[in-house]
Amino acid sequence: MTSNDNIWVVLATGGTIAGVAKDVAVPGHYASAQVGGQDLFEQWGISASRCCVFEQVAQIDSKDMSEAIWRQLLARVAHWQAQPEVAGVVITHGTDTLEETAFLLHWLLPPGPPVVITGAMLPSNALQSDGAHNLQLAFDWLASGQAQGVSVAFAGHIHHPEVVTKSHADQLDAFSTGSWLTWAQRVHGQWQVQTPQPDARGHWPRPSLTEVLAAPTWPRVEVFLHHAAANPAGWLSLVQAAQPPLAGLVLAGTGHGTTNEAWHHALMAMQHQGVQVAVSSRCAFSTVKPYEPQPGWLYSGHLNAVKTRLALQMACLDQALKA
Repeated sequence: MTSNDNIWVVLATGGTIAGVAKDVAVPGHYASAQVGGQDLFEQWGISASRCCVFEQVAQIDSKDMSEAIWRQLLARVAHWQAQPEVAGVVITHGTDTLEETAFLLHWLLPPGPPVVITGAMLPSNALQSDGAHNLQLAFDWLASGQAQGVSVAFAGHIHHPEVVTKSHADQLDAFSTGSWLTWAQRVHGQWQVQTPQPDARGHWPRPSLTEVLAAPTWPRVEVFLHHAAANPAGWLSLVQAAQPPLAGLVLAGTGHGTTNEAWHHALMAMQHQGVQVAVSSRCAFSTVKPYEPQPGWLYSGHLNAVKTRLALQMACLDQALKA
């Protein structure tokens, strides 16, 4: 391979897109992460306008995504983006935590060749598997020349990682951006691209990718859900005794991040004990920007609770590195 070659890199991590159903007539019963990324490409006869290099980073059901795999994926994407012959990266991923991985890559990767993440709701051998269409969509988006940063290609749409969320577990069009316009879609064979796109990175402290990969561990951050009659007393003692200790806490509040008095007092107590508090919403597409913010708390803006958790985790890491 010469430096003048332009290639795309496919990083496979498993998921339903690589799953296999024992009975193709019953695609809902399948084993996830059974087929390699290159095998899928060849099995489906995917058309790519550039030579592809394949790498199997992991082979998991994405519900089992871990910090260790995220580290490896971040490192491999950064490695390939730094190669002068690489024009883009496609990642195949399970849908359960796809939005979290997409967000983390978006949050931490420096500028470079575009990264497109895709997956499937049906296993690879289902009679009407959506994996082939989604993988082809990812390549077509790269080929359009309009892809940039990190994006999610799924069910005919291109989504921005800050606002996309898995909103359905039993529909092929499983991802949504709520009231946000999708980044792009094809209409009559032509791409329709929407701009501008959200970018909350300037509002949150975060370390560099080099610092993130060099850190022995990432701070522990958990998400808790607010609901009617919510009483945090039952878990406070467990949280306070947990090891490793909690560095940050995200409350997925009701509506625009509201809490009852019990929760408010509990969060204040956690803050006094050195735990960084962030408030999001249990609603997938609500904006949390209070008129009277609590001093020292962070607020999610348009990020949902699981993305707020990652943003807070990186903020806590940044704070620890600067301490």
